[in-house]
Amino acid sequence: MPEQRTRGELQELLEQLAQQQGDLREKLQSLLDRMRIDGANPPDQFEGAGDSMDEAKDALGEGSLGRATDEQSRALDQLRQGAQSLAEQMMEGGETQAEQGQGNSGRDPLGRPDRSNRPDLGLSVKVPDQIDIQRAREVLDELRRRLGEPQRPAIELDYLERLIRSY
Repeated sequence: MPEQRTRGELQELLEQLAQQQGDLREKLQSLLDRMRIDGANPPDQFEGAGDSMDEAKDALGEGSLGRATDEQSRALDQLRQGAQSLAEQMMEGGETQAEQGQGNSGRDPLGRPDRSNRPDLGLSVKVPDQIDIQRAREVLDELRRRLGEPQRPAIELDYLERLIRSY
């Protein structure tokens, strides 16, 4: 037999639900604000979802479960549509970057593989071979030798010391 609740318990439960609905609305607003600060243009559907969340909160406060359910369903639909719209914006942005990136051989401005075009399968990573390691050792030895010459100008000795400090 289902548990019977008193009118006071139901009212308290509805108030808790209304508070949770309000918290969700605040989180959505915080997300929208963050998107705007970051320079993104959030889809209009997100604003509509926020309005529906406010209506659902009000309906819960009034004890109108049917209206609250309808508004929550509307908010979910608008969130889905907004997410779809946002994904499309991101895809278009990626395509635009890919088109602009074609002139640079699929590389970003720092020379790294551009992931919007194709995945990096690790083929661009170059492991130093024995000759590279030997050359690095020779350069480091030369820096140490020059640092050991006290007749060099102080500014040069300072510079050499900074160069080899991490080694």
